[in-house]
Amino acid sequence: MFIQSNFRFIFLFHTFLWSVAAVAENRTIDDRNGDSHTSEKPRYSPDNVWDGKGCTECTISLDESRAHDGDWSAATYRPSEMSSLNISFPFEGTSLYVYFILANDQGVGITEYTAVNFTLDGRHDGNFTHLPQTGKGLQYNASVYSVTGLPQARHDFLIDTSGPTIAWLNFDYAIYT
Repeated sequence: MFIQSNFRFIFLFHTFLWSVAAVAENRTIDDRNGDSHTSEKPRYSPDNVWDGKGCTECTISLDESRAHDGDWSAATYRPSEMSSLNISFPFEGTSLYVYFILANDQGVGITEYTAVNFTLDGRHDGNFTHLPQTGKGLQYNASVYSVTGLPQARHDFLIDTSGPTIAWLNFDYAIYT
């Protein structure tokens, strides 16, 4: 009886420890600082067209106090100059949420339109289009993509724009669980 009781206690204790260890945790992938857990940074292509905090030639001025970690990565896709513009990063988890800074009403001749495609693990997984609105200014923490119910595994994520239309992309951060 004593051995059976101790065995049951040990079994329940280990089950408890395993369930505590399996608690979901949110982690952030910042545009510049990278993954809060692995320190891996997003990859930008082409890498010579992306700007962020401190850009003196940028036509859209952002408030760093409203951006995640005080920075962002922005570029304008110009089909006459490049075949595509993209951001990619890996993550290990069961869900992903991606946030941009979107532009509205920045003035005549300034690109505010955003259009991107999303690819998860090599398969197209949606798109996002933002048509600028009059008088709305900048939209910080704008949710542009989310997915839940993924298998707990390493995933590869790609944000890409291509095609005939000029578009502005501003990646701020992503959160994965």
